[in-house]
Amino acid sequence: MDTEKARLDALHALNVLETAQEERFDRLTRIAARAFNAPIALVSLVDRDRQWFKSRQGLDVCETPRSLAFCEHAVRSRELVLVPDATKDGRFKDNPLVTGDPNIRFYAGAPLFSSCGRYVLGTLCVIDTIPRMDTEPHLPILEDLAATASHELAAGRAREQMEHALSGLDDERSLHRLVIENMPATLAVINTDLTYKLINQSFSQFSHTMLRPGMRMRDVLGEERFAVIEPYLKRALEGHTVHFEAASTDKNGEPVNYEIRYQPNFDAHGNVISLTSLGTDVTRRRRLESSIAALARMHFGATANLAENSQDALGRVADLLNMRFAGIMRRSPTGQFESTVTHAPDGFQIGGMPVAKHLMRRVVSSGDCVAIEDVKIDPDVSGITPGKFPIRAFAGAPIVVNNEVIGGVGFANTAPHTGKFLDIEIEVVRLAGSIIAREIARTQADEKIASRERELHELATTDPLTNLPNRRELLRRGQCEVDRARRYETTFSIAIMDIDYFKSINDTHGHATGDLTLVETANILKNAIRTVDCVGRIGGEEFALLLPETPANGAYEAMEKVRQAIEAHTYFSKDTDIKISASFGVATHQDGESLEDLMSRADQLLYLAKQSGRNQVRSDLHTRKHLTLLSVSPRKPRS
Repeated sequence: MDTEKARLDALHALNVLETAQEERFDRLTRIAARAFNAPIALVSLVDRDRQWFKSRQGLDVCETPRSLAFCEHAVRSRELVLVPDATKDGRFKDNPLVTGDPNIRFYAGAPLFSSCGRYVLGTLCVIDTIPRMDTEPHLPILEDLAATASHELAAGRAREQMEHALSGLDDERSLHRLVIENMPATLAVINTDLTYKLINQSFSQFSHTMLRPGMRMRDVLGEERFAVIEPYLKRALEGHTVHFEAASTDKNGEPVNYEIRYQPNFDAHGNVISLTSLGTDVTRRRRLESSIAALARMHFGATANLAENSQDALGRVADLLNMRFAGIMRRSPTGQFESTVTHAPDGFQIGGMPVAKHLMRRVVSSGDCVAIEDVKIDPDVSGITPGKFPIRAFAGAPIVVNNEVIGGVGFANTAPHTGKFLDIEIEVVRLAGSIIAREIARTQADEKIASRERELHELATTDPLTNLPNRRELLRRGQCEVDRARRYETTFSIAIMDIDYFKSINDTHGHATGDLTLVETANILKNAIRTVDCVGRIGGEEFALLLPETPANGAYEAMEKVRQAIEAHTYFSKDTDIKISASFGVATHQDGESLEDLMSRADQLLYLAKQSGRNQVRSDLHTRKHLTLLSVSPRKPRS
């Protein structure tokens, strides 16, 4: 038999082509779009000459020619097709869907299989208009969603067959037993007295007891479970079709979620004679949706206290996995690995879980995920003392920064894990480690940037020889004092200081000695002023001092003490001891005066001190007659 013809026959037998969009498929494409952060997600069915979209997110058209379909390659290969950049892929770079609307760049499509698994009917795919190189970890999500979509296609067909078979039947003998017994959904026909009339194989496997027709629902389900569904049964007996979701456990005690539909069956007079109960197991779908939702909510702040900042997010992941404990192991500055528990019951201590610490070290040493449903069957931990909190289930992932494993994130429980870990659940654990690694790397990068910014700021505002603020920084601070004085009606003073005969020090002892003299003078100035004051080097041997909230007499007295300290200090050189002196000009801010005017006045007072014999302080306390004379005569160079 021709394989393509058989594939098309299987597709057409589903009766889904040209039908309306359905929430059960739209939910899957929405999850896929969120998981990949992609604008387009499709359930695409490949027909004879076209691909038709049963569900579509972010795309207006409902079909495209098969000759242009990326999904065609999944149909042929029967495997997931990943195209990181279509413009660089020889199969697609000239495709009109790449060169024109919708401008496909990234494509990932997982095959949808027929119920027998023999034929690929289409794909569940995600599409982006930009190249994507970061999607490898998300591909298991797409495969899980595609498997769910395949199941929904088969279940929809089986449901359609069942409803068609039941619609024209009056009694049990007319039911198509073969179809019913092989349905992937649970099926029961319920009499109006709430006893079972018919039960299929799937329903029998779900029940806690051996079922047979005639048994009462209340006895089979128990009072607690029956109380949950009783309102829905009453509404169905009134003639309404009822849909709801119920959580329960199977005969092995494993939690399950079922979507249940009660469909009333009527006699020729319109009276309800029975109910058809159809249940679909959505446990995997709900776990998948919960995992995606957890990923969407996960956030770790980039602070030094990472454990405290990530506590809420790791707690949500632990709850998703039914785990009691969550923790982070990181390499300390000494090279040792330190554990921090971020989610645990009250009274917990790290030392109480030696098995968990051992498994965390396995995660770190292997650099890969470790997931164990029950550690009792793991021979690697058989010789380890269980500790105060003996764990049974564990899942952990490495924290990798700059290609180096610097730690791990782990989740543990004192009871075995319920069923096998889903791929998506392992992916949540893996992404938790990746997110923590990203935040650590970002924090390190931010610290480097901040350090570099501090270095650049220091270079721009600091004199490299004396480590004092330079002229630009001192003027900036001076303008702040002018603004503050105007706003709060306070006063401040500025002093400009010049080392006397500094040129002779350089000429006699050399520039190295001159530099040492400047450095020692800067230290004297820093030690002599208050913490609120500021001293800076504004050029050559010239320094300036800002004295906030200091009137003229206070500024004069402060600078006189500084002058005396410089005069008393002995400067050492390799040849001889050196004594120096300094001259000061001190000006006090006046109302309405600009910084430039104030600096100019202090500079004139300094010149007056130099002209009057040096080694002295001149301020506003002295007569202004000298300043008037200076203002009409040119200033001579200092020496």
